[in-house]
Amino acid sequence: MKLEELIRKLRRKLNKYKIIYSQNEATIREQIVSPLLRALGWNSENPDLVIPECTISTTEKGENKA
Repeated sequence: MKLEELIRKLRRKLNKYKIIYSQNEATIREQIVSPLLRALGWNSENPDLVIPECTISTTEKGENKA
């Protein structure tokens, strides 16, 4: 499937199931984000590339800590 076609498909799913997706982050990750990452050539099961639920610390000024 071409990337443009996948994006159209994912947009239709987002519109159709927006209530479910707005209430369940894991479902979005599984059904929208992971397929898109795979289509872009990312191995979403490789922790060197994708870390699920990665916590990012911020400073008091809202800047990201490395």
